Amino acid sequence: MKTSGAILREVGTTNKTHLRDYEEAIGEATGAILRVHHSNYRIVGFAEEPGIDELVGLGRPRGVPVVDDLGSGALIDLKEFGLAPEPLVQASIRAGADVVCFSGDKLIGGPQSGIVVGKAEWIQKIKRNPLARAFRCGKLSLAALEATLKLFLMPENLRACHPIYRMLGLTPQELGRRANKLASSLKKSLPAGVRLMVGDGESQVGSGAVPVETIPTKILGVVSPSLSADDLAAKLRLLSPPVFARISKDAVLFDFRTIQPDEDSLVERALAGLLR
Repeated sequence: MKTSGAILREVGTTNKTHLRDYEEAIGEATGAILRVHHSNYRIVGFAEEPGIDELVGLGRPRGVPVVDDLGSGALIDLKEFGLAPEPLVQASIRAGADVVCFSGDKLIGGPQSGIVVGKAEWIQKIKRNPLARAFRCGKLSLAALEATLKLFLMPENLRACHPIYRMLGLTPQELGRRANKLASSLKKSLPAGVRLMVGDGESQVGSGAVPVETIPTKILGVVSPSLSADDLAAKLRLLSPPVFARISKDAVLFDFRTIQPDEDSLVERALAGLLR
């Protein structure tokens, strides 16, 4: 905003913002109404803010374009996966927002990128800015993004063909079977002093999107008498391919939601090689 030369006028308060706050801030020099969705944090409790349809209704008769920065870029309703809903890109477009910005990664799961969609008049103005050439995507990024976006044309198949939504859709029962199978196999090859525990845990969905949501999962915990948790985790990261785990209460933890099914054997070989 500063680089563009715009004067940013904040409206409302941290927890409560009303439509009248926007209305009172509009003047003859107002260039746009900008709404930025808090996709990487949450305000809970005594909170209120106007919807994008209300902001469009405020800006349109005054000739003021509305820009909606959605952040995480949800293209499907996350309630299907037991998560709190994120504002949908399609809903913002249908509401009449002039420009909608969102990430190509995060909930879309494509390459690290930003996407700008909206009405042709405003998109053309954005494309004419000299910075558009400096920020333009390369062919590989565009190809990866196109392939990822095509998956959303058949949302009923996302669990089968999209890694993010496959992981979100896994049940604790499925994960528990895999965790117990791996633990049983490891017990046959590891020294008696190594402790293996399968238990309940929580998978954090993300920080840039759905920041406070967790999903029940199954965890395999590993405690070695000869290696500290920090040392074991460090040695796992130095393997080829590297294996990343987290540490809690002196145990190295593996969340089976984030391990692909064909990677179970890789984790088994890694642990067996380091702990024998």
